[in-house]
Amino acid sequence: MRRIPTAAAALAITALALSACDSSEADPAAAADQDTLAMPADDARCTEDKAGGTITTGTYVMLPSFSPGQGQVGVRGGAESAAVYDRLVRWDTRTETFEPKLAESLESSEDHTVWTLTLREGVTFSNGDPLTAQDVAFTMGLHKDPATRSTAMTDVQQIEQTRVIDPLTVEFTLAEPWSAFPVLLAGSAGEVIPEKAYTEAGPEKWAR
Repeated sequence: MRRIPTAAAALAITALALSACDSSEADPAAAADQDTLAMPADDARCTEDKAGGTITTGTYVMLPSFSPGQGQVGVRGGAESAAVYDRLVRWDTRTETFEPKLAESLESSEDHTVWTLTLREGVTFSNGDPLTAQDVAFTMGLHKDPATRSTAMTDVQQIEQTRVIDPLTVEFTLAEPWSAFPVLLAGSAGEVIPEKAYTEAGPEKWAR
């Protein structure tokens, strides 16, 4: 079985639940149980009428720059990175499955060597440019480039080809079967970089 470094990072997400809403009414007995990850009751969950306020958390090492793939959960700046860049998929701690986020869907071939990603329609970057499959392909190229020094570089090398099918569809062909491929897109490799804006700014300016 192939070792997957980023799998540990994704699984670490399941060990931490943060809520910006008031949890003062939570069961203290549940909080004392160190062997159980207590999820907030439905009446304590963040809803539109409870949105707002400030949450302060500690971090081991801050995000060093905004260059692609610099955040790493549990090591450095993973939370900050995920707050700046939405990701293609996310790990849902309640259902214990990978759920589409920027993606509309992610489907695998029978042998898990070809994965087809469909993006959500109407998603834009903060400058108004639309999110496209070409941006996804460009992002994977950045992670593969040693000069980027991406934390996802090793795992992204498992992608032999990233092919743009149409503006919202991209196909990944892997070097070998990988049933846990969604874990890659739930990490820093799934933080899509807008090709046009990145190219115009240049790597050094973008990092700042």
